[in-house]
Amino acid sequence: MLLADAFFWGLGFALASPTTILPAFAVLLAHRIPQLAGSLNILGTLLFSIFTFGMALPPVLGAFWTRGRRRVLPVVVWMVLLQRGSWLVLAAGLWLWGRDSPASVLVLLILTLAWYAFFSGAVM
Repeated sequence: MLLADAFFWGLGFALASPTTILPAFAVLLAHRIPQLAGSLNILGTLLFSIFTFGMALPPVLGAFWTRGRRRVLPVVVWMVLLQRGSWLVLAAGLWLWGRDSPASVLVLLILTLAWYAFFSGAVM
């Protein structure tokens, strides 16, 4: 099971890279929102910044949550499940609001990327 998780996580991370694919997806969504016409470059930079900040800050919190515990694995497993859950929330949002509300999907993309990055950093 661990091998399957590592394989599919690596594949998914390559297909949804926060440095290339997700900013391109955000720009594609932003083209459908007239108010964001002049801020397309800022949007891609925002996603990359959220991911970088999310990976840098939470290791301190992850160390705090696991310090002094006799069993660390259950805490790490819960953090990994919460990390993977962000993609399910994004997929559900795309399915529900993908055609009708690109602004909602864009906000959901930013929030789920922050959620994913936070728990990725906490697991480190």
